[in-house]
Amino acid sequence: MITRRLALLAALGVTAAACGGGGASQAAQACGYVRSSLALFAASAHARQAGDLTAAHSDAGKALTDLRLALPLASQAEASDGNWQPLMTTLSESSRVPERLLVPGLQAECAGVGVSGG
Repeated sequence: MITRRLALLAALGVTAAACGGGGASQAAQACGYVRSSLALFAASAHARQAGDLTAAHSDAGKALTDLRLALPLASQAEASDGNWQPLMTTLSESSRVPERLLVPGLQAECAGVGVSGG
């Protein structure tokens, strides 16, 4: 009887783990793109300060591309779990708002997401 209950509990745990992602996987992928974008955006700023406008424009373009790649993943995460709406909303603003104004929000929304131990 106890063995049967343990087996049932184990089966329920596996089922819950399979269904309980809540968008975390998509959010982690989105935040991977966000981190890449933020690094490229910082590189763009450094290149601009150094006077290398070609590299600055290239890095800024790549940074924006990464934000655009993150948006559908954030949308999927939000569809699974409404807690990801702020991330999705901030990313959706990237077509209207300069990235420099989105940086603080993106950093906060992705803090600890998808990193080991986080």
